[in-house]
Amino acid sequence: MTALSDISAFLHGILQIIFTLLLLISMIDMIVVVSTRANASYFLISLILLVFGFVFLRVLIDAADAHVEGNYGWFGHIPALLMFLIVFLYACVSIGSLLHLIRWKNSHITQQSIKESIDMIPTGLCYYLSGGMPILVNHKMTELCLAITGQEVLNAEQFWNKLLEVSTDGNIIRLSDDSFYSFSRKRLSLEDDEIYELIATNVTTQYRPSQKLKEENIRLEQMNRRLRKYNQNVEEVTREQEMLAAKVRIHDQIGHLLLSTKRVLSMNSEIAEREKILRLWQQDTTLLIQNPSQASSESIFCDLADAAASLGITILYDGDLPRSGLYDSSLLMLIIHECLTNAFSHAHATELYIDFDTSGEVFHICCSNNGKVPENPIIEGGGLSNLRRHVEDRGGSMVIRDTPVFELSITLPKGGEDYFG
Repeated sequence: MTALSDISAFLHGILQIIFTLLLLISMIDMIVVVSTRANASYFLISLILLVFGFVFLRVLIDAADAHVEGNYGWFGHIPALLMFLIVFLYACVSIGSLLHLIRWKNSHITQQSIKESIDMIPTGLCYYLSGGMPILVNHKMTELCLAITGQEVLNAEQFWNKLLEVSTDGNIIRLSDDSFYSFSRKRLSLEDDEIYELIATNVTTQYRPSQKLKEENIRLEQMNRRLRKYNQNVEEVTREQEMLAAKVRIHDQIGHLLLSTKRVLSMNSEIAEREKILRLWQQDTTLLIQNPSQASSESIFCDLADAAASLGITILYDGDLPRSGLYDSSLLMLIIHECLTNAFSHAHATELYIDFDTSGEVFHICCSNNGKVPENPIIEGGGLSNLRRHVEDRGGSMVIRDTPVFELSITLPKGGEDYFG
């Protein structure tokens, strides 16, 4: 039978290479046993295989050296077939042990399998001791920490403080990929130790619509501010146009009055006709009240009273007067101005009654006088038609009654800076 000393140097090298590879498998086997903390039998088998592998590899190396020097010891008489058989058996046991250990690892719950399962979940998890030392961090939490701070979780307490600084409402963080994560922390008790649990949950699906709604509300608020500014500009332009039209009308009236006065004076008309012209001059010059846009709300009633007194009319108010600053004074002046004009021109009244009612949900104004009752149904002319348009533009209503006395009733909604309060 061929002895170990009779085989060639090439076969010695082949044996060493094969056995070195098998020894690496045994080392891997031992690493898996230690990492999975398998039972003692697996550990004992792996240890025996590893020790035997190192011893037998040493024998093979010495045999190769002795072959080169031509001086074999006792192992030179070992049959070569036995050596190959030992290598074959060692390969079968090592590989079989590793495969069996892998099957056992896949079918049993180990600490490594727990870590792997935690790494697979999409929620970020971090458990750390008081002071910030992490004891368990999964892959998702590591990714989030890298995205937020630029480094891994080295101190979980510092990481939590950083989250509080950069988070929005509800400890929500917006990442660069436009995803949103909600972070929460809980304190746990484990025997005598305090452990903190840090959880990161992806809330992109729930939070993104609310974020878009918030951005849309901001955009709409900006648009509303622009619209309110635009409405204010429109009202100012409209008011200026109305004032300009009123000035043109007054200019035309005074022009006609001047022509009529010139005609009456040049023709030596009767005293009655001259008194009529004088009355028209008194009406037009007295009712040229200051520009409503320039009048303060506190001086409205004083100005109207002065204008009425010059016409021989007393204004009597009933009810609570509108508080200052709750309404545009131009509409109030326009209402009383129109009633004063009609009371002087058509009813020849000496008293004008203005009733205010602010007790209900609307603001009510009722105007009447002690003058003569209209003989015919009232047909709205320029003044009343213009007043109705102003009232209805502001959401109000206007009713005219001619029996038993002339009465102008106006209702306006309350609320906001554009209405009575």
